[in-house]
Amino acid sequence: TDTCVHMAGGVCAFSCCGQFLAVGQLDGEVKVWEAASGKLQQRFSPGGARASPAKCVVWNRQPDATPHKHKKRKANHLLLAVARGNEVVVWNVTKGEQQALLSSAHSDVVNAVAWRPGSQVLYSGSSDQHVAEWSVAKGECVTMWKADKHSVHCVCCSGEGTQLATAGRSIKLWNLEDHTLLKKFTGHATPVRTLSFVSQSLFLSCAQNDRVVNIWSGDKQASTAAASLTCEEEVMSFDIAAVESEQVLQVAVISDEGNLSLFKFPLTNHVTAPVSAHSTVQFVSITQKGDTPSPLPVLATRLTPAGVSLAHTSSLRPRFETIDFHQSERRVCLVREPRGGLLLGRGGKKKVEKAGSEDASVTLLGPGNMTLPAPSSQPANRMLEDVPMSDRLPAGETVQPERQRQSRSVAAASLSHLLAQGLHSGDRKLIEEVFSKGRSNKPVVMATVKKLPLQSIIPLFRHVVDELQRCAGRAGEYTLWVSAVLQAHSAYLMTVPHLLDSLSGFYQLLDARLATFSKLCRVQGKLGLLLAQGAHEEAGSGGGAMAALSTPLLSLTAGESTVGMYGTESPDEDWDDDLGSASEGTDQSGGEESDQSEEGSEEDMETGSQQGELT
Repeated sequence: TDTCVHMAGGVCAFSCCGQFLAVGQLDGEVKVWEAASGKLQQRFSPGGARASPAKCVVWNRQPDATPHKHKKRKANHLLLAVARGNEVVVWNVTKGEQQALLSSAHSDVVNAVAWRPGSQVLYSGSSDQHVAEWSVAKGECVTMWKADKHSVHCVCCSGEGTQLATAGRSIKLWNLEDHTLLKKFTGHATPVRTLSFVSQSLFLSCAQNDRVVNIWSGDKQASTAAASLTCEEEVMSFDIAAVESEQVLQVAVISDEGNLSLFKFPLTNHVTAPVSAHSTVQFVSITQKGDTPSPLPVLATRLTPAGVSLAHTSSLRPRFETIDFHQSERRVCLVREPRGGLLLGRGGKKKVEKAGSEDASVTLLGPGNMTLPAPSSQPANRMLEDVPMSDRLPAGETVQPERQRQSRSVAAASLSHLLAQGLHSGDRKLIEEVFSKGRSNKPVVMATVKKLPLQSIIPLFRHVVDELQRCAGRAGEYTLWVSAVLQAHSAYLMTVPHLLDSLSGFYQLLDARLATFSKLCRVQGKLGLLLAQGAHEEAGSGGGAMAALSTPLLSLTAGESTVGMYGTESPDEDWDDDLGSASEGTDQSGGEESDQSEEGSEEDMETGSQQGELT
């Protein structure tokens, strides 16, 4: 079996030996290319009303049931299964005809197809949450069962044909004899893109918007990934090959940007730490000297004994070549001649370029300028490596109006590389400059964090915790970065061993902040009640409250002059005496109160006349 690669313009997959490449397009048409010559061999059109986009293409080598007349052995027919709409079409590439149409089982779109090796049995996973088992020879559905609570995005059969792995967001391992669930694996936050078995008890997976390829072991009791391969970009697909003589698993990973990452994973040693790629390869083309290099995305790959067979450039007219898996350089950029057009030429054999040849056209570029030149305000005779890190950041902000879309990606890449450099070297000044560029700008922060190397995620957490403890007033700014990391790299954080020890400081800081949150909420509630009550009383009394404050609450008599509470100050002795008389007056009966009120009114009249004389 093989691996299907989901591209922007459709799907594609290499055959078992890398001899042919099948490309399924959005209009439902499937083209078969020969890798050796680069020629178009066959073209399968859906015809009629079945013009749905091809969702998946899968190869399988099938022994022919009818032996040849002059040969005792049976011929191998190359079959191609294409998922389109809610049905699966099986093409016989050897004969160039349709062999079977599998329909009337799924009620929704078929997302994935997998062959049982060496048989005429096919499995399909659909958005209707079910998996169907088909007999290609009879053209009918044998059985069907519910495999997930959500859509089934990927299916894969083991090499022995006894187990089937299905995946939505979680991965489930089924026994094909009685269709019982053997084990469930969790570790991806998004739908799984690709599944591939290494052995009966070992398989790999990758998910959408994820930069990790997880390695799962069916023998262990744990339901999490046994190991992981980390990439610098989001993973689109991968291909694997086990080298038994070296006990090493070779993995070729294709990223969403069209770059190729090569991994070596030891099968004998127990590896818990994430494994990084030993080499990253990119293809570019340059039209004229001094022009910006144009990237040539890798479409599909197949690991063979001769090396890595791959197709790149465009799905309309792919280019084929084979490179060595054991690259000596960590980062390699291969420059190829640009192709004049995408129209198919008539006659003539296409020249297959070999990347192993060493010539002057092979150029090594850094991670920040593999596809686009790094803008710089420095003189032309000064190398970029001589420019300080703090001077590269302002230079990366130069935006040309006609290339605004490219400039945003360059800025995000520059910020991510500068942030990684600052975290690696411990340069606080450089880190603060990167943080200042993403302050209150969530899209810039998210784009920068997505391109940040996975090895810098834990150091970024530690730096944020230190800064929060040192300067709590910038909690809102740093929370934006923490939120972006959790959204973009949650799958990677779940695979990091001893994650709790690495993030213990961050947990303690959150607990300390949350301890005061409930108290602040209670204080806010009380203040709200007081303000609401004051507003209600003021609205009910209108202007009477201010008028009451303008009249004296109490008047005191001292000798021949009487001073009100809001007038001039009176002697302390008279103040005490008047307070005493006022307190005694409050204890009298109702009749006495009326007398005192009359006396008080007479005293007020005398006080008014005396104040007039003083005036």
